[in-house]
Amino acid sequence: MKRIVNIAMCLCLTLSATAQNFKSGSLFYNVIKGKNVEVTLESNDPTKNYATLTTIDIPSTVEANGTKYTVVAIGERAFSGCQTLSTITIPQTLTSIASSAFDGCNGVKTVIWNATKFPMKKGAESPLHDFKSTLTNISFGKDVTEIPDYLCAELIVLNNVEINNKISTIGEGAFSDCRALENVTIGNNVRIIDKEAFRGCTNLKTIQISQNVATIGKNAFDGCSSLTNVIWEAQSLKVKKDVDAPFYSVRKQIESVKFGSKVKMVPQYFFYEMERIKSVTLSNNITTVSEHAFENCKNLKEVVLGTDIKTIDDFAFRGCSDLETINLDKVSNIGESAFENCQKLTDVTFAGKIKEISKNAFKNCAALQNIVLSDATQTISEGAFDGCKALAKITIPQGITSISPLAFANCTALQTIEWNAVKFKDIKKDVDAPFGQVASHITSITFGELVTRIPAQLCINFTQLTTLSLPATVVSIGAGAFRGCTALAEVTFANESTLIEDGAFESTTEIKR
Repeated sequence: MKRIVNIAMCLCLTLSATAQNFKSGSLFYNVIKGKNVEVTLESNDPTKNYATLTTIDIPSTVEANGTKYTVVAIGERAFSGCQTLSTITIPQTLTSIASSAFDGCNGVKTVIWNATKFPMKKGAESPLHDFKSTLTNISFGKDVTEIPDYLCAELIVLNNVEINNKISTIGEGAFSDCRALENVTIGNNVRIIDKEAFRGCTNLKTIQISQNVATIGKNAFDGCSSLTNVIWEAQSLKVKKDVDAPFYSVRKQIESVKFGSKVKMVPQYFFYEMERIKSVTLSNNITTVSEHAFENCKNLKEVVLGTDIKTIDDFAFRGCSDLETINLDKVSNIGESAFENCQKLTDVTFAGKIKEISKNAFKNCAALQNIVLSDATQTISEGAFDGCKALAKITIPQGITSISPLAFANCTALQTIEWNAVKFKDIKKDVDAPFGQVASHITSITFGELVTRIPAQLCINFTQLTTLSLPATVVSIGAGAFRGCTALAEVTFANESTLIEDGAFESTTEIKR
């Protein structure tokens, strides 16, 4: 019987030595492979397992019997039942935390995370899940470059996050469902905020996006029901579709966006359908408002463009139905449909550098009454002012060389034209006449003092035009220029030698010089 007891004791000692190889400092370690070790439990009795520890600083390396080991893991139940533990420092070398490592650690409030090689486990449970009801603070060491996927997921009382300037990636779901998180400042080196990174952070009110962020994954802020304020410093983010816009999933609640002083571009779809945005002031360094940037911001009333603005890209403000005024005196490029369906826009003054009013640029701007084009403008494209039903007068500047026959389609109030173009070419086909769509509404057209020729077929079918006065500078009138002006009864020529080409007044009454 004694022999049997001795054998049993030897087995116990052997097992104990295998399960717990050595102690270093206040912690116990197992050798798991080569010179890699894991932190292991002090005692199988949960009431005695590291029972007095309040702070744990796990080292990256430990020594035993002259051998240096690397700490790569925290093993099963390593700190189970340690209810006095409040602060944990995770070493740089750690790559694994067992799911039961912190069972029953109900007092942990702070984690200092130094791990630089911890695997990004997509969809995995947070390695800190045991602290979800207690952890309020997490900070990242100076050498950490990536926040692993789901690292802080469901830490429901976490309210303080320090993201250092070396971190380049915030992983998928990294802070998802951190319901107590209110404000987050993204470190200056962050380039990637992966999808769903802050999903479900229901108390997040303000987010500051740093200058190097180039990618924000889909639904990064989905379910952030309190998020209303954005501080935007990113300089190179690009978006291809509306659903990929960084705040698409919370677009109905954003109230304020402030741009950093170094931002040069409002990204594509950035404000897309942000219905609570009423006023936006762009910093002076912003040169471009990208495609669809403010599309369908239905309550946007005012936009203040900075001093360096140059380009309003395609569809940039389309559907901003409450936008009343905008100063474009610094703009040199306006894209297709840039202000289409801005139904309350009343006044537009163009800069001296705009060469083209693009296709449908102001289509269906039903309240637009005053348009002041610059002499630099050369082209008014198809549908540029289509449906501008309040537009009663248009002044055509001297630099205009081309006007689409559909440029003023459905401008039912347009009656008066001031024509100053000096390089406009003859119109070969009547269907190409620039005012053909509104010809029957025109009651008055005057020609500037620099005009020397009235292009062929320019004013065909102006059926309500009754009188016409031509300045002395006009030396020729192109063929069919006033053809079909059936009500025209009086034409005054300041220059009696003006050449009248064939059919210039066809179908009108007799013209006397």
